[in-house]
Amino acid sequence: MTVKTFADLTGLKDENIEELKSIGINTVEELEAAVNDDEKVKEIVKTLTSVGPKTVDKWREQFAGEADAQKPKKAAAAVEVVE
Repeated sequence: MTVKTFADLTGLKDENIEELKSIGINTVEELEAAVNDDEKVKEIVKTLTSVGPKTVDKWREQFAGEADAQKPKKAAAAVEVVE
């Protein structure tokens, strides 16, 4: 998947876009550079609501083209309870 807009990133919410702007990240290209800079990653994790290191790692994978679009979760297998 190619990341073209902020909406393409798993876990990024509208409120996060405003938070990104507050730390000087206004474009997808600027965010792509930031997720590859350890100091910027720390600032992103500190500033963005509900975004942690795992989310940033996922974005890094998406920018690198290694992660697919968010896939629907599989239904849990039925379990028979025997008493």
